[in-house]
Amino acid sequence: MIFEKLPFQFDVEKLRSHLREAVFPHPPHMVGNFFGGWSVTSSNGSYKDGWASGEKAMDPSFMPGSTLAEKYRAIGILKPSEYRHPTEVCFGYLKEVMDEIGEAGFNPLRARLSLLKAKGSSTLHRDAPDDRYSVRLHLPIITNEHCKFVCEDGSAHIPADGSAHLVRVNRPHQVFNNGDTDRIHLIMEVYDTKHLSTHHRYPKT
Repeated sequence: MIFEKLPFQFDVEKLRSHLREAVFPHPPHMVGNFFGGWSVTSSNGSYKDGWASGEKAMDPSFMPGSTLAEKYRAIGILKPSEYRHPTEVCFGYLKEVMDEIGEAGFNPLRARLSLLKAKGSSTLHRDAPDDRYSVRLHLPIITNEHCKFVCEDGSAHIPADGSAHLVRVNRPHQVFNNGDTDRIHLIMEVYDTKHLSTHHRYPKT
């Protein structure tokens, strides 16, 4: 299974309107030629905060003998719980979406509007080791049929139809946008506290 569809349905046209009116007036924070975006929750309330990548920490040659937490600190990545402050783009319908996901028990953290520009791709990477729980929620807002998520289970495209999906990011994966238009997903780290998915993090109480 590449993605797991969650029991949510959002108004993607309202999200697109929010992008046009409240997000696009802010220049995206780019961390490469093709990748960047706007943080929805960050450690200091700025949409430019929280874009350091943990990919380097997965390289065995980086700081051998150090713990994962030590590697993250060296890269400049804080604990996920520190990326919870709403930024200047997190209001209106976008905040309603975040609140609904939180009320469902997913405890959303480090949320961002992730931009992958046309003809761009990520490197093949993983965001956590095999034995560490690490899933992200993806809610496509603007996409095209040539956007693909690729992992050992195959490749898949998620349409921007208002649905949300979980993906495990503790395994090697890569994202491609071979289309002529940019792709924007709302992405966040989540912890399923109510067992609405097959990726459980906490036991039910």
